[in-house]
Amino acid sequence: MKNRAIRELYYKFKFNGDLMTCQECGGSVIATRMHEQAYHKADCPNKDARNPWLQLVEMLDEIKVGA
Repeated sequence: MKNRAIRELYYKFKFNGDLMTCQECGGSVIATRMHEQAYHKADCPNKDARNPWLQLVEMLDEIKVGA
């Protein structure tokens, strides 16, 4: 389940160092702003998604604690 969730996140966002870029609209968010809403164009299908950095942190935290 965790591997699939990480793959799905990677399918939606391109990882480039500390920057994640939406594969649909090209909107980006940097890791240091993980608690802010990610930028997306108005018609982007990912516009209502939570910040991808927060999603990744939660997934990795689950792996760390063995949940």
